[in-house]
Amino acid sequence: MKITIKQVNQGYKMISIVYLGMGTAFTSQVVVKDESPVPEILFAQGALEKWLEHVDEVFSTYKENSEVSKYNRGEVDFLSMSEEMRFVYVSCAQASEATHHSFNAMLPSGYDPSGFVKGWAIEEGFNRYLRPLLDLNNVIGANLNGGGDMQMASKEESDWNFEIAVLDPFDKTKIIAELSMKKGAIATSGISERGNHIFGADKNILQTTVIGVNLQEVDVWATALMVDFNSKMPNYLRAFEVNRHGIIVEKEVITNAKET
Repeated sequence: MKITIKQVNQGYKMISIVYLGMGTAFTSQVVVKDESPVPEILFAQGALEKWLEHVDEVFSTYKENSEVSKYNRGEVDFLSMSEEMRFVYVSCAQASEATHHSFNAMLPSGYDPSGFVKGWAIEEGFNRYLRPLLDLNNVIGANLNGGGDMQMASKEESDWNFEIAVLDPFDKTKIIAELSMKKGAIATSGISERGNHIFGADKNILQTTVIGVNLQEVDVWATALMVDFNSKMPNYLRAFEVNRHGIIVEKEVITNAKET
């Protein structure tokens, strides 16, 4: 666990805690004023880390004893799987229908719900352990970032917004979009860091970003749009892509992100 505290605008302080798990870095950000409720934040962080460890134990496709691995070996079926596993299984099926089958957990290599589990784990962990911190007088906002996918919230009466940067997949030192979010979720999917890990992905798309309310939904759509960016999406979500020519596309608005 790595903890940093820094002064941010509007006179607040941001407490950031980094946890490594599930093959990525999770960063909890809690924005506070005056005296920091550090014990309460650390208690919430401890519970959050246990939750993420639990999710990894159940749903990892890399762990031989995970429930997902047991399902793929035929040792568990729908009737005998745990309640959490059944929830994820049904949610993945619903996500496939909602995205016109652009999102699919049933792969040729076996059942792999990772495209849903990460967003769900972050959103659920945030709602269980970080969002309740907003009930404390000195806490202004909270955000849980897992590998660039975020779920966040701020007190309605506060003037705090999280400033979010979306990086250029061609050059991680450059920013292609800046967003100011008081609450909600944002997810980015792409192949620039992990390679072609999305089954059926459109080879012309390098990166997709989706903004909405709930991370489990926007994360699913970020994956689905990597397969078919023209797939009909709910109109309350916002999305854009970066293609191999360096062009950013958002709802028929096209601007150049990189000279070709």
